Amino acid sequence: MRDLETTGDRRGLVIATVAGAILVVALSVLTTRGTVGQRSDCVPLAVSASQEKAALLTEVADAHNRASQSSSGPCVVVKIASKPSGTAEEALARGWDDRTDGPRPDVWSPASTSWIVLLQQHRAGRDATSIVPDRSPSLLQSPLVIAMPVTMAQALGWPDRPIGWSDLLALARDPAGWGALGHPEWGHFRMGKTNPTISTSGLHALIAAYFAATGHSADLTEADITDPKVVTFVKGVESSVVHYGETVSTFLRNLRAADDRGAALSYVSAIAVEEKQVWDYN
Repeated sequence: MRDLETTGDRRGLVIATVAGAILVVALSVLTTRGTVGQRSDCVPLAVSASQEKAALLTEVADAHNRASQSSSGPCVVVKIASKPSGTAEEALARGWDDRTDGPRPDVWSPASTSWIVLLQQHRAGRDATSIVPDRSPSLLQSPLVIAMPVTMAQALGWPDRPIGWSDLLALARDPAGWGALGHPEWGHFRMGKTNPTISTSGLHALIAAYFAATGHSADLTEADITDPKVVTFVKGVESSVVHYGETVSTFLRNLRAADDRGAALSYVSAIAVEEKQVWDYN
């Protein structure tokens, strides 16, 4: 764990535990079409990118577009559209519909290889042709973490010892809540999570909870995830979730609003997010 510096008076978040790795990838799904730009021979390239990196990719695309249109070589104009990975995966799995899903992308850049695996499975289940290339190169990498307000992490023993899912579950189950650690003013333990069918952090947090429950680090089996002890553990983690949003960006905006009111510690105790988003928030 490491403390992340904060600016101003806002309460910072610290990383409590690494729950799993996130690979951000680019996946080609279609061919390009039409012409666009100042040059008549420019080819448009539509990219659907996950929300946490769409702004960065837009900056890169804008720089490329300016250079491409002023060069004497081939001209490709890239346009970035932000879309949650789970929403894009669902659209690609059933066959993208421009009327409901927006313009169909030429390139899909989800937040994790997990969505590519799910896309392969879902299209195979529909007997649909695979649109996944043999290679899906990683562009950026950021670990999934459990982030906590600094004072709460310290109450749990940070930075002298690591904090894991079992610690959070024990605190969530304690009727005294934070009072068991000498802070009754913080109330009960409150977990924040995003929807695992839409959000990468929500999906990976759910998977991580199963790994924590089994003690395994890979190769979960059906017997593992149906074990009553494992089911009880995961249900216990989920029962502590009081804020269940669709995207991390929405969740963090709400946390910032609570922090501005001086109510950050009563709003949430821990959040499953990508490390990059903890840095952005701080």
